[in-house]
Amino acid sequence: MTKYLLIALAACLLIMGLGWWHIGNQADTIKAQQTSIAQLEADKAALDQKLTARDSVDTQFQEAIAHAESEKNKLVAQLGTGERRVYVRATCPKLPNPSATGSADAGTPELDPTARQDYADLRAAIIRTREQVTGLQSYITNVCRSAK
Repeated sequence: MTKYLLIALAACLLIMGLGWWHIGNQADTIKAQQTSIAQLEADKAALDQKLTARDSVDTQFQEAIAHAESEKNKLVAQLGTGERRVYVRATCPKLPNPSATGSADAGTPELDPTARQDYADLRAAIIRTREQVTGLQSYITNVCRSAK
């Protein structure tokens, strides 16, 4: 009877030892997973910060581009009404009246009405391009280089 009792006791100790070892392995696995979760949360926070910086840069320069577009529309309207003029190096065309002499027979140098829109489009494109380049430079400086 003692023999069976010792075998049962040894079996119980073996089962308890295996259980303890299994619990220890699970604890190590849980610690590794918690470390991994902490690293992923830190990565997510860094990514969120970068996305916020990117969105801030994007919003700022989208507003600048929208402002340039509204300025273009104002410029077209001002050029059309004559409120604003574009000075052009040009020779003045002669008016059809041949009796006048001197510079009084010259017309006023102006942009052709179709060229006014082209001028405004080119000016807006230059401003838009400048704002895009500035925005990209700001993005690289504030978002991409901050990752290092």
